[in-house]
Amino acid sequence: MRIVINGFGRIGRTIMRQILSQPRHDDIEIALINNIAPLETCAYLFQYDSTFGPYPTRVETSRSALIVDGRRIPFARTDKLAN
Repeated sequence: MRIVINGFGRIGRTIMRQILSQPRHDDIEIALINNIAPLETCAYLFQYDSTFGPYPTRVETSRSALIVDGRRIPFARTDKLAN
């Protein structure tokens, strides 16, 4: 199953953390994360969560993706709201 996380706030980050923490998360692909905040900010907030603590594996960024434990997740930044 492929999913898109539209909004990477508290709920979006928690859902992604739950998906990635499952022993068999290969059957769910996070196809895209869409958010208004910069990628670097989202990566930091995911890696150092104030409620769940630090994420146990490596969290990095590339030009347009969040990379969690070697798994590349495309990232789109929506700067403006559509009318």
